[in-house]
Amino acid sequence: MTNPIDHVIIVVKENHTFDNYFGTFPGAEGATLPQAPDPQIADSLHDHAAWLAAQAQAGGLRLQYGKHDIPAYWAFAQQYSLCDNYFTDVASQSEPNHLHLIVADAPIIDNSTMARCYQPMAPFALPNLPATLDAAGHTWRNSADARSSYFDHIVGLVKPSKAFREQPVVWQQLTRTATSDVRVMECHTIATMRVYTFSPRRQCLDSHSIGDDMNALEIAHRLVELCKQGKSDEAKSLYATDAVSVEAFAPPGMQQEAKGLTAIKAKGEWWQANHEIHNASITGPWPHGNRFIVGFQYDVTNKPSGQRMKMDEVGLFTVENGKIVREEFFYSGGM
Repeated sequence: MTNPIDHVIIVVKENHTFDNYFGTFPGAEGATLPQAPDPQIADSLHDHAAWLAAQAQAGGLRLQYGKHDIPAYWAFAQQYSLCDNYFTDVASQSEPNHLHLIVADAPIIDNSTMARCYQPMAPFALPNLPATLDAAGHTWRNSADARSSYFDHIVGLVKPSKAFREQPVVWQQLTRTATSDVRVMECHTIATMRVYTFSPRRQCLDSHSIGDDMNALEIAHRLVELCKQGKSDEAKSLYATDAVSVEAFAPPGMQQEAKGLTAIKAKGEWWQANHEIHNASITGPWPHGNRFIVGFQYDVTNKPSGQRMKMDEVGLFTVENGKIVREEFFYSGGM
């Protein structure tokens, strides 16, 4: 019997969960969320660090389009199969998810850049779907904007399928202008998020080759070092005079947001005066460009109440012009 399938076309959209598009689809296992604005708001941060920070507050952007907003997508869903329990591979940015689509694996957790020395750099030597199709004598093609195609991040995928290699066109051109009617676009799957454990392989470059981003990494390591030594006053020398500190909840008698180094120091002095620290553990840093995350775990007794408790929180720090200009703390309860 002749195979009735001539072409397999994969059209996938970035940065939309299942519930964002189809949470109210009849019969689907979805959730009803607030109405999403149209046009949509600016793209929010969605690297792995930002995702973790959002989850610590049960946050993130949780909005929804309805059938009247995206009738074409709903028409596809009504005519074909719809997977309501289908999940993204990595809770992060484009590249690791593009790699999962092409090779079902990703050695990175964020987009690979020279500044992200906590993970390897492309290209990656990985078995992949296009190479498997080549070996089986099938043709394939990728059509995407050069900025959103990660085929050239895989060793060996620098040319189109061998059926097209006689054509005088380089791969970079092929990704932008497909001469065939078959256009395969690879992006994130429309899906809900699921967390995977990730063990990054460290591959750092010389500090002088990375530029300004390395300055943030140096500050991150210095902050962690000083915190571990209990030198909180010295650590404040890493802050800008107009730095802003934001708590998940407002401390007693204070604002949730402390503006200026003087206010930040006062908040720190209040915390130390009202808590007896039995044990402290500092983890990280986990860098991302001009930002980094540090984990704090404390075993303390609140002096006014006499209550002993364990605290587990995450701090997200932003660096500009060689100084920390913003810190945000995420935890599950009040101070």
